[in-house]
Amino acid sequence: MFKYDKSTTELIKDFFYHIDLHGEKTFKKQELYAWFNKNYPEIKSWALYLQLAKLTVNANRNYLNPNTDGSDDTLFQIDADTFRLYNKNIDYKPSWFEPEEREQDNAMELFEPYLDPQTLGLGLPWEERGLVTGAPPDAVERYEEFKSYMAFCKGNSVIV
Repeated sequence: MFKYDKSTTELIKDFFYHIDLHGEKTFKKQELYAWFNKNYPEIKSWALYLQLAKLTVNANRNYLNPNTDGSDDTLFQIDADTFRLYNKNIDYKPSWFEPEEREQDNAMELFEPYLDPQTLGLGLPWEERGLVTGAPPDAVERYEEFKSYMAFCKGNSVIV
């Protein structure tokens, strides 16, 4: 099931413990990537990127289907590269996060099986990755929507 004895999310939380993340203490995205590269090299940066977004309350993470019980409400993004623990008493939680407003289907599940393995492991940005030849039209359409969405978020610093 997992490449290691824990899920990527659990390993990210181990990173928080390792750096003694608490209160207003922050960390940079590159620190997380470096720690994983050293300790869990088989976990790809794109997997970390997606899990980090899923754990960040002020990232538009609806397409990642965060848990509605609040267990994924872990981080607050200060800027494009800096994060700290989410504090529900002082940090806002965007209204678009409300579960009833979230899309029920997961875009990733639709196109992920069709990602071209030759481009997936190269560390390419989303806009340069492709789908395999013969992917169904709905997967291609959702993938194009996802790439546009990721480009928008990157340009507006609203996601990791």
